[in-house]
Amino acid sequence: MEPWRCESLRLTALWPDARDVSSLLTWESVVGSAPDHRESQPRLRSAREIGSISEASLNLEFRSTPGRADWILAPVALKLGDVPFSNFPNLLDALATFAQMIFEKSADSYDAVRIALGVAAVRPTADRRESYDDLTNLLPDVKVPMEGASELFFQINRPRASTSAQGYEINRMSRWMSIATGQSIFPQTAQPLALLEVSGVSSYATRVALDISTPADRKATIPPADRRLLLIEMLDLAKELLEVGDCP
Repeated sequence: MEPWRCESLRLTALWPDARDVSSLLTWESVVGSAPDHRESQPRLRSAREIGSISEASLNLEFRSTPGRADWILAPVALKLGDVPFSNFPNLLDALATFAQMIFEKSADSYDAVRIALGVAAVRPTADRRESYDDLTNLLPDVKVPMEGASELFFQINRPRASTSAQGYEINRMSRWMSIATGQSIFPQTAQPLALLEVSGVSSYATRVALDISTPADRKATIPPADRRLLLIEMLDLAKELLEVGDCP
């Protein structure tokens, strides 16, 4: 079975009010240079910055809206004639790049009440059957006859008490599915990933989307030390889910 490839990664910080958070952590302080593109909507108080990193193999995007900041990492768009998913980097490499670039700086800068790590990954398979076999292994407690089946989609949240920061519960939302080129995918970035039919030949993959977060009902600011611990733990929880599949 092929290793997981990265479709997109997202780090989100949320505040309980509509404050302007665009200057708490700037693009330049994260990347070290100006973005390739900037846009803003003053009436909505929203802004978006995007640029290429890692020798132009990845796009980093920063979005800010009142009370919310998102950093999103995604591969550059597929070129015409390329094999589907070939522009997706190795997931573990992308996670390491993302964590090194943003985790410590966001933990220092974002006095948020909620943080979340989003991971969308695919694992190419030879055909739909191999993808369903992969899902059978990843979802051991889901007993569905796969013979002749199609359009399988499974979603579950399995909250778990934090083992690194006392008093926190971490949501582990996961969505599991089999996909084929030509099906609709909604990535966590505005950049098109060009997952469309190529020369009329379908390509298949197992896809998982993870949203790992602190609870939505928290009112108090998460201290910086806890933010660092929670982000690392969220990263480990994402890796665990991708390695062993759905688990308590």
